[in-house]
Amino acid sequence: MLPTDDKFIFELLNSSDFIKYIGDRNIRTLNDAKLYINKILNNESIEYSVIEKIDSSTPIGILSYIKRDYLDFFDFGFALLPNFYKKGYVTEASIAYLKYFFNNKSNLSIAAISKNKNKPSIKLLERLEFEFSKEIKYEKEIWKVFILKKKNFLAKPYAYLLLLRHPEPHYYTYLFLWK
Repeated sequence: MLPTDDKFIFELLNSSDFIKYIGDRNIRTLNDAKLYINKILNNESIEYSVIEKIDSSTPIGILSYIKRDYLDFFDFGFALLPNFYKKGYVTEASIAYLKYFFNNKSNLSIAAISKNKNKPSIKLLERLEFEFSKEIKYEKEIWKVFILKKKNFLAKPYAYLLLLRHPEPHYYTYLFLWK
């Protein structure tokens, strides 16, 4: 994520599904979005990666990797602008991100949380081999906790192209990874 992603972050965090399924981050202005991005970029416990369309470099979503006090493992998350739902973008990006994660971090497991009513996210987590672990109460709501074990994920064959955007403008890394 870059400081120049403020318009995109403003749009994403104010989309109705983001607020409904993830939560209201109180981003009401572009300046709020800039402050939010700055907070993320300056926190070593949070990594956000922007999902972009390769053909246009248009930001369409995010993937996150966050250390949360109430979870045993880092939390994997995703969010997408509504115009790009049901087109496979989050699935492809998640597979690539998780493959990169398990090959480059020492963690043997990663968590993901979802509100019970967020059926599309739960379905995707299950397709990615996340397994339901438990329910927790957080921010006055019940959340499902899922765990993905490295051995389960890496056992599944995937092929994909991963575009990682680096903090330096106009610098991208393309990785074609096969399992």
